[in-house]
Amino acid sequence: MRCGLNGESKPRNPCLTREAPSSAKPQPSKFAGEVLLLVGFVALYRSITQGASVALARMGIVVAVVAEGIYAINQAVDGMLSGGIVLLLFGLVIALAVHNPRYLGWIAIAVGRAMSAVQF
Repeated sequence: MRCGLNGESKPRNPCLTREAPSSAKPQPSKFAGEVLLLVGFVALYRSITQGASVALARMGIVVAVVAEGIYAINQAVDGMLSGGIVLLLFGLVIALAVHNPRYLGWIAIAVGRAMSAVQF
């Protein structure tokens, strides 16, 4: 299906106006499941103590930790508190800095906290 404008202000095709699929939205329960999966991989890694499978288990745990880290970063970038945390951190930086107006930092902290509360 091709998307495009038909010389009108409205899109000819609904694919230009669709919202992001629900799978693209951050899902805290899916993230918790991924963390539990990582805990299972760590338990499996620790249970293997001898033989040639030790090296494979070591590579497997490294790949699992890196993959879960990338997944966590992806969830944060997709909106799971990313805006609120950024405002909280930079607000704290501004509030503690000597050469910046401190009230701006406290405003940013308040806005970041409000954004965090709204997202959950």
